[in-house]
Amino acid sequence: MKKQKGLERGEKYLSQGKLNEAIIELRNALQVDPEFVPALHALGRAYERKSWFFDAERELARAQKLVPDSVPVGVDRGKVLLELGAWDEAEEQAKLILSRQPENPQALTIRAGVLLGQGNSVEAFALLKTTPPGRIPEVDRIRADIFLSAGKLDEAEVSYRAARATKPDDLKTLLGLGAISLKRKKLDEAKEFYTQAKASNPYDPRPATGLASIMAQQGNLADAIKELEGIDPRASTVEAIQALGQYYLQANRPADTVRLLSPVVRRNPDLSTGPVSPRDCAVSHRGHVGRGTV
Repeated sequence: MKKQKGLERGEKYLSQGKLNEAIIELRNALQVDPEFVPALHALGRAYERKSWFFDAERELARAQKLVPDSVPVGVDRGKVLLELGAWDEAEEQAKLILSRQPENPQALTIRAGVLLGQGNSVEAFALLKTTPPGRIPEVDRIRADIFLSAGKLDEAEVSYRAARATKPDDLKTLLGLGAISLKRKKLDEAKEFYTQAKASNPYDPRPATGLASIMAQQGNLADAIKELEGIDPRASTVEAIQALGQYYLQANRPADTVRLLSPVVRRNPDLSTGPVSPRDCAVSHRGHVGRGTV
């Protein structure tokens, strides 16, 4: 069948990291059957890997409506909801997973991610105590995130490196190590981590944001601006947009700052008066600003 062949080609491209080709094939399959769950699920995963989290959430929600008991769909949707800062919705996915598979480790990491995102780092750390270090890389990574958020850089580094021993190209592990190096003012070391993160995750805006920060600190404003301008608008974050706006100002380009930030502030006026939260990014994304289309 045409839809099955489209799915198979899409999955093959997805496994090869050819995301654009995968998206085309999966969309073709869905043109034949808009409720073809395997294609919806795969398309959600493809969008997630491109950091198009709003699009990923839409397709995974469609898939879940058709197969509400699917643990794989619930896991992938829970991870995307964490990226969007949609804490309550992500917690619902963790509950769904646990109702089907009480020992599923992915539910543990989603729930810990929710707690950390809500600022409940003590509860998140307590939840992870049931899993010893070195057993599940993602647990080690979240444990490191907790240490980093508390300013415990040495403990965070130990946990990140434990996670990296099993998953050397894990995006968030490399970002965490890069953040630690930045805090220690080891710019060359931080650059190495962000460069590796970008090489293994070329569609995610966070490595580029880290690299741009280093460039700006080294006085290379033009390179920092170019780095951030290269981010796919559908994957961009409020953090990246604000950083680019700041660099435009430093480069005496106020008109570019106004052009860039006006849509964000217009849709999210609170962003002009305080720090950006993950929820702000989620709201911006759903409004086609930030992680959505700018």
